[in-house]
Amino acid sequence: MKKSYTINILGIELVVTSEDEQEYVDRVASYVENKLKATMGEANISDTSILSILTSMNIADELFKAENKYKERIQYLETKIEELIKMIETKVSI
Repeated sequence: MKKSYTINILGIELVVTSEDEQEYVDRVASYVENKLKATMGEANISDTSILSILTSMNIADELFKAENKYKERIQYLETKIEELIKMIETKVSI
């Protein structure tokens, strides 16, 4: 069931709805605010539209890199599982 939560990011108060608990919503809001502040400091930008776009790009970059690492790890584990299955099959056949 969706619930409404009030969050504050960079002094802007927003009401969001989520099926998640308050603690999680607060954690996400804090993450976004910290990313916005980091982008603001790095790029020295005060225009919130540009700041939001650059921050969104940074977060998307993190997501894509994490997905790639996840896929690489899955591929590595699948390869290891196949190797183990072959080893077991070899030992069982003897």
